[in-house]
Amino acid sequence: MISKSNTNNSPIRTLLSVPNFRFLWLSGSFDNICRWGDALILALLVFDISGSAFNVASIFVLRWVPMLLMAPISGFLSDNLNRKYLMMATRGCSVVISIIILLLLISNSIEVWHLQVLSFGLGLCYTMDFASRRTSIHDVAKSENMSTAMSLEIITNTFGKIAGPLFAGSLIATVGYSGAMILVLIFYSISLIFIALLRFEYTITKIHITDIKKSVITGFKAGFGNKMILGVFVGSIIYNGLAFSSEGIYPVIAEEHLNAGPFLTGLLISALGAGTLVGALVLTTIGNIRYQGRLFITGIFIQLLSALLFSLSDLYLLSYFCLFLGGLGNSLFSSMQTSIIVIEADLKHRGSVLGTLGQCIGICSMGGLIVGFWSNHFGVTNAVGINGTLGITLLALLFVLSPLSRNPVRTNN
Repeated sequence: MISKSNTNNSPIRTLLSVPNFRFLWLSGSFDNICRWGDALILALLVFDISGSAFNVASIFVLRWVPMLLMAPISGFLSDNLNRKYLMMATRGCSVVISIIILLLLISNSIEVWHLQVLSFGLGLCYTMDFASRRTSIHDVAKSENMSTAMSLEIITNTFGKIAGPLFAGSLIATVGYSGAMILVLIFYSISLIFIALLRFEYTITKIHITDIKKSVITGFKAGFGNKMILGVFVGSIIYNGLAFSSEGIYPVIAEEHLNAGPFLTGLLISALGAGTLVGALVLTTIGNIRYQGRLFITGIFIQLLSALLFSLSDLYLLSYFCLFLGGLGNSLFSSMQTSIIVIEADLKHRGSVLGTLGQCIGICSMGGLIVGFWSNHFGVTNAVGINGTLGITLLALLFVLSPLSRNPVRTNN
């Protein structure tokens, strides 16, 4: 809870004065470093083993398939179980998977299918954490502070997008894949410790299988019955299916098209995080934003445009700028996405609606599969360019048909 004595402080100080928010924020920082770091490690490792862009894309696809298939279950569990224990379970499983990858590397017995299965496992951990973490943020921040809270949340994700690829690329280049995975293991463990320090009180209910089906239906009805939330769903499908899905083959473009080694590849991928960090820092100074839908759509457009420009670039520095620009767009999109959902959705349905949002995010797994297919037939740069062009076209329709750009978010929820 946020006390009245903190209402005269800046939005950031008000939130960071709450111990539970600090623990969530710090846990998210370490978790996101690992998530973006091990994503690059697995992608480069698969490319080294197989030399196949499609296999690299499959790692991305399998990482996000759980979000597409099981996000509603995540939302249901978030509404009905102790969210602290759910988050502890996901962090603990991530630790176990990291140990398995490390042992396979040390024994020199790792194969592509190992990494595909383990990538699916890491994706499942993230999916089960998704609704619990975001609902917990609202529990401690409340609606009036959600714009700032989600901007700080984006900063943690952004810091991970910068630090994760940087440390992964640097360690791979200097001490190899095993050294990089050791740091991933350590950071996942620290993230677990911070979650264990949370002090939440939840009303636990007895779960029946039929309740899960009802929760899924409720999430769809509550979401599709609100035009603002529906607009977020559609925008999220466009973003994840056509923009975020392309990021899975960015390391291939860096190595094949720009002739970058592991370190320069990590530095290039971190540009997305650097741009997101700058955008998120600016958003934290603004405070409450009423017309969040406008920033949401603008963020998607910037990300799609940057992907299109990146596909046309032959220069490393220009490519870095394109991804930095994409990061700026990502900060607008990501901050407003969850904020609009938790403000517009009724309290008792938030977890279910977030579960449905998770399915929209999981569309990136299908987008990644298509990008991998196109890469094999048209080349990796052309695949990214096709996605960017198609995404901008669909976004124009969303801008015209959705109330996101015209209506403010509610202020009384």
